[in-house]
Amino acid sequence: MVWRPGALRIYRALLLAYPAEFRHEYGEEMKRLFAERLGEEPAIGLWLAALADVAIAAPREHFHILAGDLRHGVRLFAKAPGFACAAMLALALGVGAATTVFSLIDAVLIRTLPYGEA
Repeated sequence: MVWRPGALRIYRALLLAYPAEFRHEYGEEMKRLFAERLGEEPAIGLWLAALADVAIAAPREHFHILAGDLRHGVRLFAKAPGFACAAMLALALGVGAATTVFSLIDAVLIRTLPYGEA
């Protein structure tokens, strides 16, 4: 088929929606299977299946990695609760300071004055 190299390029671009770890482990096999199915199945059905797979599986894989990272973080914080409290306090102070500075800059420099022809 004439459009096959372009189709594989588009499919490779779709695979970028998956996490890098997943792509490195399964990406080549997924590309090979897609290329095989490209010659055997109708193009529209194959593309719909590929898009549905990316729309469903990619967020699930991202969530799986995020959940593992969160579990690891909770375990580390449970080991050292003093450090966890200090880290949360530093984070809260940083967010509060950034919000204060932005509010001041917004009020003084960004917004117009509340009366006509300032």
